[in-house]
Amino acid sequence: MYIRRTYNGVAASEIKFDWDEGNLRHIAGHNVTRAEAEEVILNEPIEINYEVIDGEERYVDVGPTNIGRFLTIVSTERNGRIRVITAFDSDRDDESAYWAVKGA
Repeated sequence: MYIRRTYNGVAASEIKFDWDEGNLRHIAGHNVTRAEAEEVILNEPIEINYEVIDGEERYVDVGPTNIGRFLTIVSTERNGRIRVITAFDSDRDDESAYWAVKGA
């Protein structure tokens, strides 16, 4: 496991997300809101996996929302924006991995 990019020192207002009907509908199917997915990214998640699918880098991150709900977020970077591919509740192993890295 390793930690990928962080957004330390970057104002939240400078981080841009790429949303459309497709990815919003997909995460809604997992009972995740746009705001929750963005919160996890902005709350400095840990990266638990990295893949290249059809030539596109995909990052799998785990972290908490502002109210402590742990989500697993699969995202990519397109045109300088973060595009969430999917988001869903993290399992216990992923939440434990988060705490092992972050310390608690």
